[in-house]
Amino acid sequence: MNNTLIDLFNYKKHPELEPYFNSEPFNSIIISSIDKTQTMMDSGYISNLTIKFWRLLQIKKMLSTKKGDSDHCDFLLEIFLNQALSCTDTLATSINHFLQMKLSGQKLAIQNEAFLKELKLKISDFPDITKIDSTHAWVKDKLYPYRNIVHHMGESSGYVQLNKDNLSVECCLTLKEEEWDFATMRQDLKTYPSHTAFLIATNTINLPNIITGATGDAHKYIRIDTFFDDWTNKIFEIIKVFISVQIWYQKSLNP
Repeated sequence: MNNTLIDLFNYKKHPELEPYFNSEPFNSIIISSIDKTQTMMDSGYISNLTIKFWRLLQIKKMLSTKKGDSDHCDFLLEIFLNQALSCTDTLATSINHFLQMKLSGQKLAIQNEAFLKELKLKISDFPDITKIDSTHAWVKDKLYPYRNIVHHMGESSGYVQLNKDNLSVECCLTLKEEEWDFATMRQDLKTYPSHTAFLIATNTINLPNIITGATGDAHKYIRIDTFFDDWTNKIFEIIKVFISVQIWYQKSLNP
């Protein structure tokens, strides 16, 4: 059964997964041997999760050749955030399957309070319950609203900053999550097509200036490649937390 899981992960086809996925914890997941249909379903949930994360890595790979193309970066940012949320949704669906939580629809999301409540009922004795709380909070407060801002309100910002030589302009920046209140932003943006339009209309944007060398509000932004790296690692940590929950739960049923 372990070899079947290894094969499902497609390590040979997707070598970029190797720095992230150590197969050992996944081999601890108990896959059904009741019948072929159940075995296929159990294996499918794990395989889907791995492939979702692999796609996130592929978006990072695509960015490496387009760092100077702001239109391409805006496009990749939206795709990246959609895929990041897809990873957490797939993870919630997998947990729902293996822990038999019987949730459906919008409740199948890590950021949903109903999901958190039902999960805690299943794992009340789980030793690292605080990790579940912090994971839920991050997806709810950061990933979900950030993705919605970009998806529903256009690009997060067309903001640029001066290069170190003060002669050229760097693009492909995005918002630093710690510098913005995303819940408030969503309210502010409801009547504007994008975040940049909101900043200009409300006279709150401080743009860089090539003539004077002023960097404006550059400290509130981060390079998109750094952002992708940080959030990819965060999504991977979330996957590890929930896989540990799944393994703990199965061991509690089969001590």
